[in-house]
Amino acid sequence: MKKFILFLATNFLIHSLGAQTINIKPADVLKTIFQSSQEIVSEKHTLSADQKLILLKSLGTPVTKDEWTFYVAKTAGQVDGYAMIDHELGKMEPITFMTAFNKDGSVKAVEILVYREPYGSEVHEKKFVKQYEGKKNTDVLRVGQDIQNMTGATISSRSVTIGVKRDLAIWNIFYGKK
Repeated sequence: MKKFILFLATNFLIHSLGAQTINIKPADVLKTIFQSSQEIVSEKHTLSADQKLILLKSLGTPVTKDEWTFYVAKTAGQVDGYAMIDHELGKMEPITFMTAFNKDGSVKAVEILVYREPYGSEVHEKKFVKQYEGKKNTDVLRVGQDIQNMTGATISSRSVTIGVKRDLAIWNIFYGKK
C-alpha cells in the first residue's frame, strides 16, 4: 500500500512539475490591445433560448454558458473594439483565452491567458494566434484549412479555434446587427 501511495504521489508531482502554465492578467492584455482607447467598460449579456438555438445551428455544438461579459474599448464615447474572455477544454484542462474584436466584428487579437496542460503551450506563440487576426464570423475557422496547427499542440490548436469561432458567433449575436 505504501508503494502505491508513493507511486501516486510521484506521478502527481511529475505531472504538476511538467505543466506549462502560462498566466497573464486580463487587464494587462486589454491595456495592450486597446492602448489608444480612453476607457474600457464591461457589459454583461445573457443568451436567450432562441439565441442559443441560433448558435447551436451555426456552430454545431451547444453553448452551455448563458452569461457573457464583453469589454468595450471606447474613445470620446465611440467604440474602438470589444474583447471577451472564454475557456475551451484542451486535452484534459481548460485553456483560458481572450478574443478581441475590431468594431466591425473581425478578430483584432487572440491571447492565451492561462494554459494548464503539460504539453501544447505553443498555442500562445504569436505565429499561432496571429492567424486569427481579421477572421470574421463568416470564415470557416478550421484547423488544417484556414488555421494551421502547431506541431506538438494539435489538440490545443483545435480547442482554441473552436473557442474563437464560438466567440465570433456570440459577438455577432450581441453586436453584429447594430
